[in-house]
Amino acid sequence: MDRVTNWIQTTQREMEHQRKAHAKQPTITKECSDPQPCPVCKGAGYLRVEVPVGHPQFGKPFPCQCSIEQIQQHKQQQLIKLSGIHTLERFRAASFETYNPFIQGVREAYMQAFEFACQPKGWLILIGEYGCGKTHLAVSIAKKQIEAGNLVLFQVVPRLLDYLRAAFSPNAEQDYDERFQQLCNTDLLILDDFGTQNNTPWAADKLFQLLNHRYNAQAPTVITMNTASWEQVETRLHSRFNDKHLVRQLKMDHAQDYRIHGQ
Repeated sequence: MDRVTNWIQTTQREMEHQRKAHAKQPTITKECSDPQPCPVCKGAGYLRVEVPVGHPQFGKPFPCQCSIEQIQQHKQQQLIKLSGIHTLERFRAASFETYNPFIQGVREAYMQAFEFACQPKGWLILIGEYGCGKTHLAVSIAKKQIEAGNLVLFQVVPRLLDYLRAAFSPNAEQDYDERFQQLCNTDLLILDDFGTQNNTPWAADKLFQLLNHRYNAQAPTVITMNTASWEQVETRLHSRFNDKHLVRQLKMDHAQDYRIHGQ
């Protein structure tokens, strides 16, 4: 067994252990018609410290651990909703645990994507043919960062442009500037299927403005694109995508079709 294979298997065992440990934690869901109250706070959600009258902490409520866990769980659910990954039904189960790094041509991409997910710095660009597992890795990165409590926005590029155009509608809940700033300032931005958009001058200009902002801010960004799109990147973005000080390019040229061989 080579060093890389051993690293992958060790990492997957650790992630599976963490997943099982998390699954054992009691949670209160809508399906629980009669949840058991916390044995510590008796369902109050807070505790009071037994201290003498006049002590600075006397009478002050402190959140119980059960309350903290519920708040964290709610935050996770909100982050998932805000990210947009909940709309990707096909990738609902996608994660690093469910990714198969042993099929031909994907191992290096898996390792680099996992490393980026643990410590996102700079940009990561995943390049390859359709079906090589790029989106699965991108969703896995998103989920791991959401678990860490960070705000992630996952956008399929053609839908992103529709989302921005919709801001000009009289009935739009958010104006264009607000939507655009959210994309510029999110902790992690993931752009899936870059290059498949209808590349009108307006679309090209908005994508450049967005990516140029994140480039100058060195904000963590993940981009997936097919090989043909990579070869047609416009001049303004070409130099930024090839900045070796900020950008990691992962070309999955020899990857087998993940949809066929990935299970």
